[in-house]
Order: sequence, then structure tokens, then C-alpha cells
Amino acid sequence: MTKLELFLLTWGNSPGRVLIYLQEKDLIEPPHIKITPVTVSAAGQMEAPGKPPGSVPILMLPNGSFIKQELAGLSRKNMRGNTAEERAHTRVVLALTDEASNLFGFAARKCTTLFVALETSSAEGSRLAIEWCKRDLKPLEAYYEGDKRLENGGEDAATTIADCALFPFLQYSEMHAIDLLAEPELLN
Repeated sequence: MTKLELFLLTWGNSPGRVLIYLQEKDLIEPPHIKITPVTVSAAGQMEAPGKPPGSVPILMLPNGSFIKQELAGLSRKNMRGNTAEERAHTRVVLALTDEASNLFGFAARKCTTLFVALETSSAEGSRLAIEWCKRDLKPLEAYYEGDKRLENGGEDAATTIADCALFPFLQYSEMHAIDLLAEPELLN
């Protein structure tokens, strides 16, 4: 069987997205995929044997080509929805989640000592990014409220690519001790 190789940081938001997707597709176990951890050097470079230039996650295909954009690597037709309405729902949730995730990543970089040597810190920039991140999350409750997939405790739910992006993002924010859902407007 041909093997995929996934280069990723063992921490952060993106690995969660990719690993949840692979679990949903039953591809997480060998011999399907080799997971290669990437480290960050003192100079801020992402390093791993065989990793091409660029940020991670990166998926190397059996033919040696690479998928370097995580959502491009994850987006499969059967995880976007079966009807036009479901696909539209998934696109909106994914867009809001991705924007909130990018803002949160910016906020984390601006207030984390890990990035001090690489870029200027800014408490105000971080605060504004978190504020905008929360603003982007507010409409998500309306998209999940009444979601038929979540009936019966979600046992029969078909996981979407948007779910694969939202769940690890919320976990990542909790890792930073920032509860993005602790807002009066976000009841569920």
C-alpha cells in the first residue's frame, strides 16, 4: 500500500484539524500514513527530515508531490454536505472558523514569548485580534442551532470539514486559557 507522509507541529490548531480529519477517514493508523513531527529552531525555522520549505501541515503524496494548504488537503466532497443547503452551511461555518482561527493565531503570536525573537509583540494587537475572533464566532451558534446532525447526541452525525476545523480551534484556545465561548451571546 502506498503511504502518505504528514509533516506537522505537535501543538497548535492545524494539527488538530488534520488529525481529526484523518481519524474520521480511518487513515490515522499505519500503514496508511507516516506522521513526521516538525520542530521550530532557535532561528524560527520549521525543520524535519524530508520536509519541503513552507509552513505546516504539509502532506506528501505517494508520488512525491505536496499539498501545502491544510484545508485543500482536507476538503473532500463527502465531508462538505450532501445537499446545496448543507454545502452552503459548511462553507459559511468553515469561513467563520478559519477567520477566527487566523485572528486567534495572530493574537497568540503577538503575546507569546515563543515569537518574541521573530516579531514585535503587541498586547493591544493581541487584544483586538481576540475581540474580532469572538465577533466571528458569535454567528456560529445560529448555524449549529437546529442542526439535525446533532440530534440524538450526535451519534448519527456526519462530520463535516467545518467540524474538523472548529473543534480543534476551540481546544487550542482552551490550551491558551482563553475561553472563546464564555460570552453571554453564545448560549450553547
